[in-house]
Amino acid sequence: IVNHLPRFVALCEDLHASHVIELGTRSGVSTIAWLYGLRGLGRLTSVDTGEGTPKRIAVRFNDRGLGERARQDCLDLYGLR
Repeated sequence: IVNHLPRFVALCEDLHASHVIELGTRSGVSTIAWLYGLRGLGRLTSVDTGEGTPKRIAVRFNDRGLGERARQDCLDLYGLR
């Protein structure tokens, strides 16, 4: 189920992506792969209608060592701060 994650990173790198739009974030695993591929040089817009999704992803960002800034950006994006 995670075999696609390296491809997401490679797509960002190969295409020199500056903006990725992710539809459906669910648990945030793919979101982390996109962010890793962008390496702070681009923008990720994630959209999900699942209840509780933003808070789960914000926690996962922190758990994965993506840092406080990524967590705060997620909270800001969803108006949770």
